[in-house]
Amino acid sequence: MKIDPICGMQVDENTAQYKTEYNGNTYYFCAPGCKKIFDAEPEKYLKTGTSGLRISSIIIALLLLTTIIGIYLLESGKPQVDLLGPRENSEAGIKITLTYLPDISDATAFDLRVTSHTDYNDDFQNNSYLRDPDGKTYKPISYEGTGGHHASGTLRFQKIESKRFDVVIQDVADVKERIFKW
Repeated sequence: MKIDPICGMQVDENTAQYKTEYNGNTYYFCAPGCKKIFDAEPEKYLKTGTSGLRISSIIIALLLLTTIIGIYLLESGKPQVDLLGPRENSEAGIKITLTYLPDISDATAFDLRVTSHTDYNDDFQNNSYLRDPDGKTYKPISYEGTGGHHASGTLRFQKIESKRFDVVIQDVADVKERIFKW
């Protein structure tokens, strides 16, 4: 498996429909949009260092930072509450990543990112709900963003005080429920 240099999805090099040759290397893409972005500015996505970190390097750095903070909290005797770490589900060839946005004060909100090779139900305002620790559910107030193969946006629910909850996204690519736990 190879990694799409634009979105970070895994791509099977034996069956990939989208690929390009650059500086003697072959790069594989999940969709024509990623290939088009790369072909326009390949150096931008191949740079390393502080001015051009690749997406995968950023993800690794964030995971390390989350681990370090978690160890500090455990050692300091405080309970570990990982609200900031992203939650991910990659079933049926569609990767959905949710990140809690604690700085939004008027709603319980999440950054939502989707990377897909196929069409799917991207009506997040109608196929999602928030569930609190008591089992009470909340429908989204809004979804502000884009749909399609590389959907991204903000999914907002009524503000709840609990820092423990689940977000459930239903019926995306024949997966009945994708549950993201906090």
